Amino acid sequence: MNLFVGYKLKILRKNMGWTQERMSDQLFISQSAYARLENGQSQSWAGHIDNICKIFEIKPEALFRREEEIKSVEIGHDEMTQNALLSVYQKIIKKYETQILELEQVIRDLKEDKQ
Repeated sequence: MNLFVGYKLKILRKNMGWTQERMSDQLFISQSAYARLENGQSQSWAGHIDNICKIFEIKPEALFRREEEIKSVEIGHDEMTQNALLSVYQKIIKKYETQILELEQVIRDLKEDKQ
């Protein structure tokens, strides 16, 4: 998924004639962080999906469709956008909930080691 979205970002950025540096400025991240997005080495695109969609004037689902699928689907329904965002946000929340549980276990283990 990261590679696909990264490739999509690269194509969209190049279509606008922008450099990675300009795109990173728009997202308020470093150029190297943005390069990792395009290379599929980072999942943080999910946290920037609202800004990415505003910049490229696309709906979130457009990032996940092949070009031929995009042309065949009428994009512009607020409900579809909300559902796509909700799905992405739920995945992000689930990821952080898992990390919190892992950190809570580490804290418990450290407390036990102290005693």
